[in-house]
Amino acid sequence: MKTILLAVAILVLSINATAAQPFPEGKVITSHKPIICTHFNNTVEALESEQYKEKIVAVGNSDIATPDGSKVKTIIFFNAENGSYSIVEVFESQMACSVSTGKGMEIHLPPKHKKTSGQRINYAIPHPINFVVQ
Repeated sequence: MKTILLAVAILVLSINATAAQPFPEGKVITSHKPIICTHFNNTVEALESEQYKEKIVAVGNSDIATPDGSKVKTIIFFNAENGSYSIVEVFESQMACSVSTGKGMEIHLPPKHKKTSGQRINYAIPHPINFVVQ
């Protein structure tokens, strides 16, 4: 039992020591972290609910495809009132995976055109997300 506790303590200390070290420039690793996935409609329903009040603010075509060549969209949900955000990848099958969530997001967009005072810009995002092969 003492051996197991000692091994766990060494592992925890080595993980903490590794996390505190600066990451070397030029090094590339594959990270493995838990990712939560569900149907895209469930994701939208949850993130736009009263609990989170996040709205879609950006949609992009990812350069990463699945092994079978399926396209992937990256979507950013954002709550401007409290700064909460979610970054979600959506696959052609409509599976949506939360890649990152948190608070304190600031979005800095360069102006495309001069906006007049009080003008509101609305973005219509289709549900489900449409995939266009280019």
